[in-house]
Amino acid sequence: MIRHRYVLGEFRSPAALLEALPAVRDGRHGEIEVHSPFPLHGVDEILGWRPSPIPAIVLAGGTMGLVTAFLFQWWCNAVDYPLNVGGRPLFSLPSWVPIMFELMVLFGSLAGFFGLWALSGLPSPFHPTGRLERFRSATLNGYWIRVRLRPGDDEGALDRRLRELGAIYVDRVEGEELP
Repeated sequence: MIRHRYVLGEFRSPAALLEALPAVRDGRHGEIEVHSPFPLHGVDEILGWRPSPIPAIVLAGGTMGLVTAFLFQWWCNAVDYPLNVGGRPLFSLPSWVPIMFELMVLFGSLAGFFGLWALSGLPSPFHPTGRLERFRSATLNGYWIRVRLRPGDDEGALDRRLRELGAIYVDRVEGEELP
């Protein structure tokens, strides 16, 4: 496992964090993450993140469910066991719509659920920053920037820079992430 080094800075408010974020990004350090008790609008644009692929994953899953339901019903009703009841055609698309809709919703939701897990790196049973007692405030009332340093990056320089930008608490963590 690879050992990573992190520098974390806590800010008083979302506005203070959003003000400091461009300067931290321009410092050319490693991966930057923002932790807060609620979504902070504007972080995506500041960090240059691309749009989420989740909608495309859900669309692909829904389409797969729709096609699966159609092909399964077509095979059962028209090919494998054709049974003419009351003059009903073997290819009866209107009667298949409810099942096609339900399978589309099921496959789409499962694709979205597991796609989000995969993209988020879940399940992740442990992260080194979990050892910091103060970092637990990120789920209640804390606004944090976490920077994973690359080999050769100066921890002290980033520590000082975060304090200059208004961080009320700065700490360093080193450890291994479990897959």
